[in-house]
Amino acid sequence: MNPFTRIKPIQDANKFIDMAFRRASKVEPSLPQKLPPLLKAKKREEARVRKVAQFLHDRFNNIVKQFPKINDLHPFYRDLTDVLVGVDNLKKYLASLRGAAKVIMKIANEHIRNIRRATDPNEAAKERKAAYGRIASFVKKLNERLIFLEDARSKLKRLPSIDPDMPTIVVAGPPNVGKSTLVRVVSTAKPEIATYPFTTKTLILGHFKADNKKYQILDTPGLLDRPLSERNKIELQAIMALRHVASIIVFMVDPSETCGYSLDMQLSIYEDIKESFNIPIIPTINKVDISAPEMIEKAKNVVGDDAIEMAAIKGLGIKELMERFQSFLEKEAL
Repeated sequence: MNPFTRIKPIQDANKFIDMAFRRASKVEPSLPQKLPPLLKAKKREEARVRKVAQFLHDRFNNIVKQFPKINDLHPFYRDLTDVLVGVDNLKKYLASLRGAAKVIMKIANEHIRNIRRATDPNEAAKERKAAYGRIASFVKKLNERLIFLEDARSKLKRLPSIDPDMPTIVVAGPPNVGKSTLVRVVSTAKPEIATYPFTTKTLILGHFKADNKKYQILDTPGLLDRPLSERNKIELQAIMALRHVASIIVFMVDPSETCGYSLDMQLSIYEDIKESFNIPIIPTINKVDISAPEMIEKAKNVVGDDAIEMAAIKGLGIKELMERFQSFLEKEAL
């Protein structure tokens, strides 16, 4: 399942500073009534500095702990993390936040020692303010890292909760050929449908049952006919799904070319996927209700005569596709 969903929102530097100072302002240590005024003042200022430092120390360490260990992630999530936010940067910023927590405690302890040596209440208060100033200045320098981590959390939490042990059908193909429509028709997923490319900007997971067995079906962003090194982050999500979780690939082409891409380009992508992945492929020819017969035949010449002819939006070919799913999955289980 998605290992990033439990990470809580990460505030910016100013918010953390305000929260820490607000909590510290309410600190009133319980002290003996007979304690000399100077000692009371020093105890109060020390407690407030300690509260600020401990709050920030704990919050920063909790952020680090909430993120899963990158090296322990399933390859699907590890590679997607790299595509979406960059694994090296994520590791670097998490490590720096852990180090920052230690620095904050070090700053606080330096000023606490000075507070304990203070000779009057004003000197103790001045030392507490100096601690606040240094800690605030240091935390503000972390703002870029905090913003990066919140952005990473926001992107990664939206990844689908894939069960790597469940048979998974990955629907792939160029943009706007009908992938989202197919996934919506056969499963529980409700992807956004539109008539422009890259409506699906992330992976959308659905489930369906057949013969009392549960399956995953994954809607992927559209692929364009270009080398892997030139693919954008949206396309690379589809590649990661194909590489790591696909039990079967359903590849869709649109011979009507209403998707906005030539059939030749679509078939070139099919050939590339077929050569790149050692995974069973069910080729489907969608939008046959609005496609010229000669274009359907042209598609069949490349993807094979056994390709399923479909009009997913009307439910045409869905039953045959589901039967093909089961046949493939039963063979895989043997």
